[in-house]
Amino acid sequence: MHLSDLHFGDRDRRHLEPHDPQLLEGLTAACRRLHRHVRVPRATPLHFVVTGDVTAGAGETAFDAALAFLTGRVQLGHAAARVGLGLEFGPGGDLSIVPGDRDHGRIAVASPAGLDPTLRLPSPWKTTLVSSDRRLTVVLFGINTDSGRLDRGPAGRSRNCGEIAAAEVAWLELELARTPAEALRAIVMHHDLEPMPAVAQTAATPAADRPPWPLAQRDKARLAALAGQYRVDVVLTGHRHWPTSAPRAIPGPGAVLHELRAPATLRQASTTAKAVGWSGLPGFLVHHVHRAAGGRRTWKTHLFLWHRGAFRLWRQAFEELEM
Repeated sequence: MHLSDLHFGDRDRRHLEPHDPQLLEGLTAACRRLHRHVRVPRATPLHFVVTGDVTAGAGETAFDAALAFLTGRVQLGHAAARVGLGLEFGPGGDLSIVPGDRDHGRIAVASPAGLDPTLRLPSPWKTTLVSSDRRLTVVLFGINTDSGRLDRGPAGRSRNCGEIAAAEVAWLELELARTPAEALRAIVMHHDLEPMPAVAQTAATPAADRPPWPLAQRDKARLAALAGQYRVDVVLTGHRHWPTSAPRAIPGPGAVLHELRAPATLRQASTTAKAVGWSGLPGFLVHHVHRAAGGRRTWKTHLFLWHRGAFRLWRQAFEELEM
């Protein structure tokens, strides 16, 4: 299950509950019914990935609220019942998180000595998922697409354009080289690979409605080269608040890296998203990886959106890839 851009502690709200309690209740309920929605046996193992911007501004109380919801059952605002996903965050758990640009934010600016809120969301990391019949392995590689800007100190924190530290790229190459050839590989990161959209804006445009800055071109090229050399199958992203499934050309004859980007899960999308044709509805992706008839490996992605008071399956097989 692929969540993104939760934005706990949004600055435009009065409390640490930046979302309609219905959204929190709805996500809790959707997770309980997930097997039925995507028509897989209840014994099918689940893993949850959050592709960054867990918080709106990297405040400690915002991290506390976000992790309380993701890992437990909490009472938030006027919710009718205790809500939460009850996941286990950390090595061996069923929840993996990469930080987004908002998860560094103000603390990094205020403390150049190195008080880095990503200590709450450590990266890089590698998680290996194995199917219940042991016939399929998926390896997730989580990287911090803001680590390069942290290297440069507070002066590099002025925009939300992503940059990856050289040490993190080196780690990724080493771990890709160590991964068994038969495993499926997916990079998990916050910033997407799409160019910045041409959306009109002025000095009066609210910051929340300005186009999100993309990953630096140099780092896109680095990732493309590694994906081509080590046969990375998929990259899971967020940041832009609307979903997409897009093939990205990478080095190698006919080689393609498939980007699967989740919508913002617990907030309405910005004016920028609506300007490029996205409805702005909160949602998430579900990736179902399995062996089809004949032993073919299939990666099927379903899109869920908020509609009439619940997260509903909006597009069955939003994307279906054979690998």
